[in-house]
Amino acid sequence: MTEERLKQGNEITTEINELECFLIAFNDKCGANVIKAKYVKWRDEFSGNQMYDKILDLRKYTELSNMIIDSISNHIKELKKQLKEL
Repeated sequence: MTEERLKQGNEITTEINELECFLIAFNDKCGANVIKAKYVKWRDEFSGNQMYDKILDLRKYTELSNMIIDSISNHIKELKKQLKEL
């Protein structure tokens, strides 16, 4: 029984580590700083309706990015809870 719990604990810990690494990489490529940089770049390139369209695109992109980050963060919390219960 103890060996099985140890195996489960190792699997959960591995999954947590992989998800946390993914979140770091995802945030580097799709996080708030990237979104701000795109806005600043587009602000200089576009104006009027084009800029409005770009802002709408960024809003959708931001919402999707936040949903992904929240979902993975919640899953990590659940895994940590499972790990404590072992």
